[in-house]
Amino acid sequence: MFEQPAVKSEKDRSQTIMMLSGLAVLAVIVLIVIVTSLGKRPSQAEMARSGSAEFDAYASNIKIGNIEKKTGERLNVKYARLLCPVQNAGDRVIVGLQLRASVIGTGGQLVREKIITVVPNNRDTLAPNQAMNIDVSLEPVPDPWDIRDMTIELYGLKVK
Repeated sequence: MFEQPAVKSEKDRSQTIMMLSGLAVLAVIVLIVIVTSLGKRPSQAEMARSGSAEFDAYASNIKIGNIEKKTGERLNVKYARLLCPVQNAGDRVIVGLQLRASVIGTGGQLVREKIITVVPNNRDTLAPNQAMNIDVSLEPVPDPWDIRDMTIELYGLKVK
């Protein structure tokens, strides 16, 4: 008769411990998600855009080489792929670099556009006279004969 209440209190204590452990694990998972989402991605407000003094003063030092333009189809979805070298021909270290890849239709309209952050996502910095290869895929796009041009251009930057 005296053992039944003791068993019930132990069961309640075990359930409480299990619930607290579950909450602790959930809290750790939420913290991990928050920390990784804040990673090393700069906010777009940090990048200088066309028209700003920093962008206009240094943009001429960013050299985008020959753009290799390819089209293809994968799983019944047509895609465009742009490959090119990008070089920092200036004398300052680039800590943020955004490029805009675009597909222009035969009527001159913008068909597809993609903004990519290559520094710091692909590389931490781009030192003076250093280059990197860019590979951008855009999908879906129209048939190749409905595409007038595909381009990559400087969209945003931040220098040290």
